[in-house]
Amino acid sequence: MNQKLLNEAGSQLQFVAVFLRKGHVFFHEDIESPEFSDKFKVQSFKGVRSYTVKELEAESSNHFLYDFEYSVGLRAADLGVDEDQDDFLKAEIIATYSVRYKSDDEVRRECIEEFLKNNVGYHVWPFWREHVQSSCMKAGVGLLPVPLYTDFQKQISTESDD
Repeated sequence: MNQKLLNEAGSQLQFVAVFLRKGHVFFHEDIESPEFSDKFKVQSFKGVRSYTVKELEAESSNHFLYDFEYSVGLRAADLGVDEDQDDFLKAEIIATYSVRYKSDDEVRRECIEEFLKNNVGYHVWPFWREHVQSSCMKAGVGLLPVPLYTDFQKQISTESDD
């Protein structure tokens, strides 16, 4: 992580909003228990898929709008079943968010690249955790564990040290 680039981006970008753009929720029909069994392995992914920059013209000055597409997902799989069988996947929740920031000046590409790797997820995470928890509650099943965002950051840090 390049803290200097991250600080530069953070000093220029102002958070605007997080919007849910796409979602998928699946619970296998045999999940009736309020608790997931230990035999179900929880797998997850997260990350910025793309971003766009738009220059907005105003009467007094121009502004820049940064829109990051952030995808995240969790699934519970039955490790006792072959992956190609219908009952392998027990639960799956996937979402894509639009995360928007604005800036008075255009932010350097290197700064944006560092920001999207290390910071955009922090703004998404509370929305993601609520989406997972409310989806599980509405389905009447136990909560899929959502790892802390910092756990992902530690994992990335460890992988990049190798």
